[in-house]
Amino acid sequence: ACVAAAVLALLILGFRETLPALHALRGIMIVFLVPVMLGGLLGGLGPGLLATVLATVGVLASDLAGIAHAIGPPQAAAQLTRLGLFVLMGIGSSFICEALHRARRRAEALLGEQKRLNAEYRLLAEQLPDYVWRKDLTGRYVSCNSRFAVVAGRTITDMVGRAESEISFAEDAARWNAEDLQVAASRAPFEREQYWRSPYCDVGRVQVTKSPVLDELGECIGIIGVARDVAARRATQEALRASE
Repeated sequence: ACVAAAVLALLILGFRETLPALHALRGIMIVFLVPVMLGGLLGGLGPGLLATVLATVGVLASDLAGIAHAIGPPQAAAQLTRLGLFVLMGIGSSFICEALHRARRRAEALLGEQKRLNAEYRLLAEQLPDYVWRKDLTGRYVSCNSRFAVVAGRTITDMVGRAESEISFAEDAARWNAEDLQVAASRAPFEREQYWRSPYCDVGRVQVTKSPVLDELGECIGIIGVARDVAARRATQEALRASE
């Protein structure tokens, strides 16, 4: 970023030197904001200030004699004013670009962290013996593990964006969507036991747990659900009751 800003500033200075001393384009300082902004956006404060310093020193070195002798006081004052305004704009632009550069780096870091957490979530979900899924607030699936996808008659990739009505019986879809709305509104977990079936297979008795997914501000942004097969547990309980 520093090299790019410096090279571009020097190229503009070189072009400026090819113009006659009183040429109107020599007084246009705003063109030097291009390397300032470019350097600032690519590398932050340092490259932007470097381009500002190079442009200021180059213009002063080139025009110092003219400012002192070749042109009159009004023109000299105007040129010095333009140069001063450029310095202020260059410094201000550099700080603004530094803020944007930091914001971009924070966004990239957050995106990388989000990708890492999603990868860990998918790995954990695949290792569990349970059926795991996640929905957004519109009731559409964001992700699930392979066990859940099999029950839904889809692949994991094909589950993304699906509504409950697309994979469940109408009665079950209505109940599940109502439960999701309840969890999102209360921001509290919800549990129940049910016999789970889909148009593609019968799972059996499961313990369903749904919990809200909260962001950094505590706002609900989705629902995560886990269904655990409890058929063996129920069979054990019934056997114990029968033996009493």
